[in-house]
Amino acid sequence: LLTNSVIFIVMVLFSILGYYIIRSIDKPLNEIVNAANNLAQGKVDVALQVTTRDEFGFLAKAFVSLIDATKDLTRAANAIGQGDYSYSVRVRSKADVLGNALEQMKRNLIEISQENTQQNWLKTGQTELHTHMSGELGIEKMAQNVIQFLCGYLDAQVGAIYLLPDQHRLKMVGSYSLAIRQDDQKTFEIGEGLVGQSALTKKTILLKNVPDGYLSIRSGLGESTPANVLVTPFIYEGNIIGAIELGKFGEFTENELQFLEQVNPNIAINFQTAESRTKLKDLLEATQKQAEELRTQQEELRQANERLEIQTAALRQSEKQLQLQQQALQTSNTELEAQTHELEKQQTLLKRKNEELKIAQKLVEEKARDLELANKYKSEFLANMS
Repeated sequence: LLTNSVIFIVMVLFSILGYYIIRSIDKPLNEIVNAANNLAQGKVDVALQVTTRDEFGFLAKAFVSLIDATKDLTRAANAIGQGDYSYSVRVRSKADVLGNALEQMKRNLIEISQENTQQNWLKTGQTELHTHMSGELGIEKMAQNVIQFLCGYLDAQVGAIYLLPDQHRLKMVGSYSLAIRQDDQKTFEIGEGLVGQSALTKKTILLKNVPDGYLSIRSGLGESTPANVLVTPFIYEGNIIGAIELGKFGEFTENELQFLEQVNPNIAINFQTAESRTKLKDLLEATQKQAEELRTQQEELRQANERLEIQTAALRQSEKQLQLQQQALQTSNTELEAQTHELEKQQTLLKRKNEELKIAQKLVEEKARDLELANKYKSEFLANMS
């Protein structure tokens, strides 16, 4: 009987002990299981109250570390998702797959963001430059717009733009903050200087450690020389249209060089278009001038024709009057010929009568001499008789 009682008491004690052991295991285990389930559902705001120093305490501590790591990665993911790439991803070890993946994603996103920023900067610059070249601009106005925009957008302190009006010489048509002295060159032969050499080779030339006085920057405080100079040609269909020369104190970045490479064809096309527009305008003005001269000549010709018609009408009238006069003259001539013929007949008759009269006069004179001679003889006879 005593043995049975001892056995019963031992069993009761074991039962009580088992109950307390199960209670001590079940509560922290349930908390750990609930925390694991919440974590599995994506919940990171999880707290564990297990403070025992047994295996469950160690397990809870590991879960707390896991929860803290998940919270940290969640905060990093949220920051990166909002574009804040300054948030540091804490990678716990090389075996931290999620941390390493998040860090790699951050680096990729930073690279993509930088690429997007660069592309946006390039596209924005191209769009703004196109705006500065739009409209019915003359060549000099467009050149001034282009060089001012490029210097401002690329943070260049000085610049100049050259065009090739013929096949041999580049001429400066626009500048920015350039101190131009009387003896400075404004034109370059192909192959002469950096500008001419860039045009000859059709390549960009980047010059560092520029000597003093090469490109003088003009300001209210005096003149200074940029540390770096870049000369780049702009080409249309393989032909040099001109060149751009820029100077700045800092170095030209790869983005800036890429920007110039991208906008050069557009600059060349716009200057070619402006030149064609100028030629077309000059041709149109010449055509209009010729048309105006032609209209003036036509008006003068019309007036001359009117005067000629008036003169022709007057000439016809004069001719008609002349014909009438000729007819009257012909009639008068006929009458005159008749009168002349009659006069000739009268003259012939008069001549004949004059001759007859001369003969008769001669006979009378002879008879008078005979009579005088007879009277003389008679007087002498009578005198002799007395």
